[in-house]
Amino acid sequence: MAEPIASQSHEITVLRHARSAWRQQHDSASSATDSRPSEWLSKRVALRDAPPYVALSYAWGDPSMTEPLILDNKRINVTKNLSNALDHLERCLDDEEALWVDALCIDQDNELEKSNQVAHMRDVYAKATKVFAWLGPLDDSPDSDLALLWLENFGSRSDKLGIGAKGIHHLGRLLSQHQDGLTPMFRGATGSAADTAKFVHDIQQSLDASLNPQHGRLVLALHGLLSRQYWSRIWTMQEVVVASKVIFACGPRNVDSICVHHGIRLIQQFKKWQLRTKPMCKPSSEPSATAWQTPKQGLTRLTFNALNLLKANIATGELIYILARTKPN
Repeated sequence: MAEPIASQSHEITVLRHARSAWRQQHDSASSATDSRPSEWLSKRVALRDAPPYVALSYAWGDPSMTEPLILDNKRINVTKNLSNALDHLERCLDDEEALWVDALCIDQDNELEKSNQVAHMRDVYAKATKVFAWLGPLDDSPDSDLALLWLENFGSRSDKLGIGAKGIHHLGRLLSQHQDGLTPMFRGATGSAADTAKFVHDIQQSLDASLNPQHGRLVLALHGLLSRQYWSRIWTMQEVVVASKVIFACGPRNVDSICVHHGIRLIQQFKKWQLRTKPMCKPSSEPSATAWQTPKQGLTRLTFNALNLLKANIATGELIYILARTKPN
């Protein structure tokens, strides 16, 4: 990774969970139900010498809804959304990993420090081993678990099979071949060819409204997940663009950004194939082929068209920009 822009003397505050030893003696179920406030200890370090740390990207949430936590043996209140995110990260972080969170690692009452830290925010996120993008609890939108499972399942399979890397019409050709039964790949195929055949069958069964009785539910689930408050936060763009690895977290689930990338890509490509083979309506504009050259370049138009074809209505453009710039690994 390139050397961060920040001066070598720049310092940041990182956090470690105060009960890591206690957690090692209890199973995850016990720690998940423990009602005591989360306890964290802070340490000031030079950015260049910082231990491996995870950075949190999130929306602060309603300031009137707060939860207590203990920071350096002092009780403070944080927004409920941040508290939920910290509870999740407490179970995800390795004992060797530190954490950086703006609300806790920057003195919010010190305007000089806030100004200085904001100036180096890009470097903090760039140096993090990974960035957790907290979307909120599962129940913040309907059927969030369904949407996450869909993105993880089809996105990871698309990546593994290389479908997303073979051009914008590759999936469409496979779908047409599968529908017509023209190629040997779909007759007694084995190995990777069989996996591809199964994938093409599954994606059609999932995204074709005439084949999936739960299609409307899936559409609403994806729309709800991709319309959350997180996507409207302007700082989100900077935080995920520079990250070396991004994990989207929602409730207890973590989904790698590569799954989100390929999942959205599949939706767009499937709908384009449907419009070509079953033309009922045509979009007002078609993106050029260069729009899908790379994940960073492609998802801007891709996400817009995919969500538009799903009749989604995103109020802001931040989501499109964020996913376009997220770097799958």
